[in-house]
Amino acid sequence: MEPINLNKQNLRKLKPYLIDDNIINCDANFYYNKSNPNLLYKIFRTNDYLVLRQKQDLIEDLINHEQDINIKELILPQSIININGSFKGITMEKVKGGNISLFLSNNGCPLKIKIDILYELGNLLKKIRNTNPKLNLAFGDVHGDNFMSSKNHISGIDTDGMTINGHRGRISYYLRKNPWLKEINKYEFDHDYIFPNKDTDLFCFIMMVLDIISNDKIYLLSLDEYKRYLEYLYTLDFNPNLLGSLASIYNPNIHNLDPSNYLNTINSTEKSSYSYFKSINRWHLLISYDKIE
Repeated sequence: MEPINLNKQNLRKLKPYLIDDNIINCDANFYYNKSNPNLLYKIFRTNDYLVLRQKQDLIEDLINHEQDINIKELILPQSIININGSFKGITMEKVKGGNISLFLSNNGCPLKIKIDILYELGNLLKKIRNTNPKLNLAFGDVHGDNFMSSKNHISGIDTDGMTINGHRGRISYYLRKNPWLKEINKYEFDHDYIFPNKDTDLFCFIMMVLDIISNDKIYLLSLDEYKRYLEYLYTLDFNPNLLGSLASIYNPNIHNLDPSNYLNTINSTEKSSYSYFKSINRWHLLISYDKIE
């Protein structure tokens, strides 16, 4: 599709599209035109030439490979936007519904609804993993603010940060803030940047599952603390296959395992919360961790 060329006067004629204050959105403003309210204009805030150049290369690759990707749940960029001749943003379809983070973080939301949402997200990530390996496609920035839910339908909305054909996309805070990923040699780093791939997408998905089990930020734990918490979940009779998936993220000899098929076995209670685990101080358990590896 041909680029959309705007000037600052054209931009001022567009209407701001406001998003929820709770949504993580640090890099862009959104607008729409009254004549076509279902098309959003996403204008990046940065003026850094190198950052914008990298974004443009990535986005043009996504647009050019839309038919190869062929995943209707991914809201891919439709065209690039130039302002006064320079790349500055994209157009994208407006998606109805709510960010899944608003459901997953809501203590009043029934567990079944959270599990159903995660199951649909797992299916979407599976479709991404099953694309042509030559594309090296990964969502990268996997967290609840980047997906929308409407009538049991999940859409990936922040796709301009995906990884394709070696272009460096954004990485999730689950990856940026984890203290031990560099210790596991199946994750590829360039200084502090971890290259998004199928394993990192599953890592983030597993952390989202643990969010609802633990009601805490498990991605901030040390590796030793993480293992101890999984040991504790084993004593609560959590499904061994589910726990095996959760344990796969630090096993350097296998790819990360998808927990989607075992989500319906989750019975999150006060006892499964990380705060409860800490309160009873059960650091010395009578089982060996190899039971769930």
